[in-house]
Amino acid sequence: MNECQNNGICKKEESPFCECPLGFKGHLCEQNIDDCLDNGNQQKCQHGGQCIDGINEFTCNCTDTGYTGDDCSIDIDECFDLNIQCGHRGECKNIPGSFICKCEKGYCGHLCDLNNPCLPENPCNNGGFCQEHCTDVIVYECQCANGYVGQNCTELPIIHNYADIALIVGPILLILLIGGMGSLLVLLMMARKKRATRGTYSPSCQEYCNPRVELDNVLKPPPEERLI
Repeated sequence: MNECQNNGICKKEESPFCECPLGFKGHLCEQNIDDCLDNGNQQKCQHGGQCIDGINEFTCNCTDTGYTGDDCSIDIDECFDLNIQCGHRGECKNIPGSFICKCEKGYCGHLCDLNNPCLPENPCNNGGFCQEHCTDVIVYECQCANGYVGQNCTELPIIHNYADIALIVGPILLILLIGGMGSLLVLLMMARKKRATRGTYSPSCQEYCNPRVELDNVLKPPPEERLI
């Protein structure tokens, strides 16, 4: 009974063995050889092509790679072979595996079919530089200057560096502390002065200048009434 698989031929010699057809290996020819790999276990399809293994053969699916050929090694000139048209008088330029459209001023996008958001007016304020990143949608980025942040460079940054905060707040607190200590010292001196004068007699100006009282100014007692 022939136990060799996949149409292998059994060789009945001193040590019987299976002679495998092309594309198979193993003691009983039970293993399909992966023809997508070369002797160094490297994929035979290049530039990301999908390899499909067969019986003693392989095929490469080069879809969306920008390349063609049996092993996806031939670059496709999209501008010529696919007749890519860049909008608004844009110029199509072939690059390995793809293409780019060099757009006229005022337009952007993969096919130059979008309006450049940075022109004619710069949306970035306070000296910011506008950089468009259009592909299939309008996108731009502001590279802000003069310490501004935000999508359109309209916001001042929040200080997160505690050392910078200390440099700003420290002198203010020191001034307030000195002012508070000065006010407290003045209040203490006023209270001390008030306490020193409390409970003492301070003569009036008239008493100080005329210490003696004139006898004429002293009220005389009324005369005694006669008894009838």
